[in-house]
Amino acid sequence: MQNHSLTYLAFQVFGQWLEGSLIDLFTFWCVAMLLIDSGGKTRILGFVAMSIAAGVKVYSYVLTYLGSSMNAQAPALKLLYLLPFAWLVFETTKRLPAHESATPS
Repeated sequence: MQNHSLTYLAFQVFGQWLEGSLIDLFTFWCVAMLLIDSGGKTRILGFVAMSIAAGVKVYSYVLTYLGSSMNAQAPALKLLYLLPFAWLVFETTKRLPAHESATPS
């Protein structure tokens, strides 16, 4: 079924705004987890991953301000948005120290 108004609503109105807002929210959440709960080598990896992802996001905003887009200028840079997910994989595979992993009796 082709419905022009539904397509416009889904892709033009909600699609761009909602997708961008959710990416920003996820980025802020990752930074908060990095600062609050991360430690050791994974914290360093997290700082690197989040710095690169934030830099790509800022570059995207600059391109938008200049009247272009990430898709037009450098679409391959969008792959760098996957770095926070890679950091999260490393963060979740860390072992807890023995005194934190024990269950209370």
